[in-house]
Amino acid sequence: MIPLRVSLQNGQQASIDMQKLLPVAEGTSQIHLGWESTLTFSHELESFVELSGGPPDVRGNSDGDACEVDDEYAKRVYGKTRADVPKPA
Repeated sequence: MIPLRVSLQNGQQASIDMQKLLPVAEGTSQIHLGWESTLTFSHELESFVELSGGPPDVRGNSDGDACEVDDEYAKRVYGKTRADVPKPA
């Protein structure tokens, strides 16, 4: 298990297993403008989670974030719906 802290839509934090996330699409975050991101689906949360990473600083370090996003955001930003979520192995 690789624990991942996710910011939930209700303002709380949750810890989920990063290895159980199902990748759905890649793109650019609209939460953190200019950050590259991956839309994933968490069956633990039963919702989409956006993983995003900022551009590196002069030392090569970058910030990252994991945020729960709603179905409308997934559709608007990535063009994906729950029908596009791969079935868990």
